[in-house]
Amino acid sequence: MSQQKWKEDYIKVQEYLKGNTESWDMLYNEAYPIVYNYVNRISIKDYIGNSMIDDIVSESFERCYNKLEVFKGRSKFSTWVCAFSRYVLLSQYSKEKTRNILNNKLKYISSIVSEIESPELIVIKKEQYRCLNTAFKALSSKHKLLIKCYILKIIPPNTVIKYTHLKYSDRMIELQIAINVLRRYYLFLYEKG
Repeated sequence: MSQQKWKEDYIKVQEYLKGNTESWDMLYNEAYPIVYNYVNRISIKDYIGNSMIDDIVSESFERCYNKLEVFKGRSKFSTWVCAFSRYVLLSQYSKEKTRNILNNKLKYISSIVSEIESPELIVIKKEQYRCLNTAFKALSSKHKLLIKCYILKIIPPNTVIKYTHLKYSDRMIELQIAINVLRRYYLFLYEKG
């Protein structure tokens, strides 16, 4: 049954390439709800809103349309378009995630700048950041992982478990050691500087 559908879709594509525009309309109308549901199902809602789903589906069909001559009928046409939509979605997700990260950093920086009223305070903040950065870089890789996971929350716990092989209680003990080392070295650098 499915291979029969593959052949039918291949024939419709070939007919369209020969000038039969109705073939494209049939392919599009049949595939659109499938592709839309696929994109809606796999999209990451924090980054891809409902309005963007329509754009992703449209771009997927546009890319597919531009590559029609390479469609060989090894799958249904809708499956082929879904493959395009996956790449479009991942590309859009990457752009949105980067945009969100940059926006959050800008908000953070602008909130700091708005709190600082004098050039002396700007220099102090910069020096504090430099000392904290130096102190963090001096930590062992295990301690960096623990702080990135449990304090900064930028990596998941399973990453820490994978690289440290520590039980939860041992991770918490090592985390406290990491915080104490970081704090002491930061204060040493800041007071020395």
